[in-house]
Amino acid sequence: MKTPTLTWSFLTAEPEKHLLHKSWVSILEEPQGYQEEDYGKLTSVRVFYASGLEVEFGFVTPDWAKAPIDAGTKRVVSGGIKVLHDPHGSIAKMLREIDSTRTQGR
Repeated sequence: MKTPTLTWSFLTAEPEKHLLHKSWVSILEEPQGYQEEDYGKLTSVRVFYASGLEVEFGFVTPDWAKAPIDAGTKRVVSGGIKVLHDPHGSIAKMLREIDSTRTQGR
């Protein structure tokens, strides 16, 4: 499977609400289709747009960002992350945890 053009992850108390009702998939442009993908705690909706844009929207509860951080999350986050909104500092704390385990060789 090709890597999406853009990946957005949303920490939310109710991920199932966004997974059940997908009217939001047209937020960028009219989609040609979409598919759900299960990554353990996080479920994503990969949306395919007519322009060729492919966007992965991930929905997960806030405990995803708490230690212990699973290996898959560490790998993805270590590949690069741009935090747009983190009002409770959850992602910042997760990044510090990942960085400390990396420097300690864990």
